[in-house]
Amino acid sequence: MKPAYQKVLVAVPPPNHELYAKPLDAIRRAAASLSILPGLHLNFLGVFSVAEELGSGGLNLMPPETLERELTLHKETHRKSIEEYTKWFAENSISHSIHVDNGDPAEIVLKYANEWNTDLILMGAHHEHAMFDVFTSNVAKSILKHASCDVMMISSK
Repeated sequence: MKPAYQKVLVAVPPPNHELYAKPLDAIRRAAASLSILPGLHLNFLGVFSVAEELGSGGLNLMPPETLERELTLHKETHRKSIEEYTKWFAENSISHSIHVDNGDPAEIVLKYANEWNTDLILMGAHHEHAMFDVFTSNVAKSILKHASCDVMMISSK
């Protein structure tokens, strides 16, 4: 019998888009339910793409110091959003940490899942009818195909 999950990566979708409002709440409720497991640590991971947010054409023309400022600004904005999202966990002394990174969501989630020896990846589906759509269907498919741990897809219905 497999022991209870102890290292859970919670993939937090971008909070600034209306498609993600329901999945964000569903993911948080699922993480809260898991928090009763003894020895559990939740790693909340937010992934953003400056190229998507600013447009890749603009990035190519930015001076390196401006690009670095933009990356820092976006990272801090996303971190603050996740800190607000995880406030309940902090208030209830549930072991957790917050991480934010820039890049392709599937690659970043898989990278950290491997680095942290994650037992479970918790992620949400945002389409009403698509069980395997998270962020985009390609992201979910890639994570499901390449993850070396269990993956729990949370539907917002």
